[in-house]
Amino acid sequence: MIHEVRPNLWIGSLQGASEALQKPHSSFTHAVSCIEICPRLRQGIVQLHIPVSDNPDESLLAHFQTVCEFINQAHQNQGKVIVHCEQGISRSAALIAAHLIQHEDMNVKQALLAVYSAKPAAKVNPWFVRDLVDWHQHHVLNS
Repeated sequence: MIHEVRPNLWIGSLQGASEALQKPHSSFTHAVSCIEICPRLRQGIVQLHIPVSDNPDESLLAHFQTVCEFINQAHQNQGKVIVHCEQGISRSAALIAAHLIQHEDMNVKQALLAVYSAKPAAKVNPWFVRDLVDWHQHHVLNS
């Protein structure tokens, strides 16, 4: 299952994203795949692969800027983006929260609440929340 967080910005699991992208009249144009092994998606989808696993030794911080730029560029071209990880619970939620922090000038709590209200089952793991706190501090200091 996939969930709309913002217009043209969706979150989902690998299965949900794959099903949505395989529909004959899918309007998705871009996908962020935050998963160790990059899945093959429907031809014509612009895909960004973030090869990060969901464990405490991993960090998403180094990928936030790339993901934000990817989403922003897609939206500037009237694209529709789905961000997914394996379960659509932690990594994908963290990446979308990072985008909201940068694009909508939210703090970490506001960004996570926005994602959680769109997908109540989402729950960003603590190590990725720390990345979001660092991202927010970086964003505030450089604004």
